[in-house]
Amino acid sequence: MLELKKKVYINLHTRLILIMILTYLLNPTPGVSLADHDAPKKLEQEYTQKEKEKQITELLELGDSLAEAKDYNYALAAYEQVFLLDPNHRKASAKIDLLKKRMAHEGRDETGVVKAVYDEEAKERVRKLWVEVRNCLNKERFGQARFALEKILLLDPENQEAQKLYQDLKQKQFGKVS
Repeated sequence: MLELKKKVYINLHTRLILIMILTYLLNPTPGVSLADHDAPKKLEQEYTQKEKEKQITELLELGDSLAEAKDYNYALAAYEQVFLLDPNHRKASAKIDLLKKRMAHEGRDETGVVKAVYDEEAKERVRKLWVEVRNCLNKERFGQARFALEKILLLDPENQEAQKLYQDLKQKQFGKVS
């Protein structure tokens, strides 16, 4: 089990639900687009009323647990998933409003999840670019290596290793450093 602040435990089942929510947000179900205005209707029709109520209860409880642990962005994601099952769910709407007020009071915004995803994607891209740099250097393709280093520096401007290697290659290729 994963221990969060205030002794809130998230068991494996709850973590799997959270992963499913985030997976849906990042990779929506085929045939159900977030831009598709009929998406809630399509998902709503896939469940019986009893299944919907169970899913909604689990999502609200998950949101409550995450909000209590101050994982506000994930809590918002859980609450917002309720609208895919019941577009007019008043309790979810009230919880979102309350949570957004709490976030504003604490000086937090809703970009945490997006930033975390972006940061992870940027790190992965940098790792791949380093492989490209090494391959180019091994083949003595210094211009291509510099170009890959420029991409690394766009994603991670403070990367000292990339800065130094870029300057070394620039000096080697042009005989000067600017």
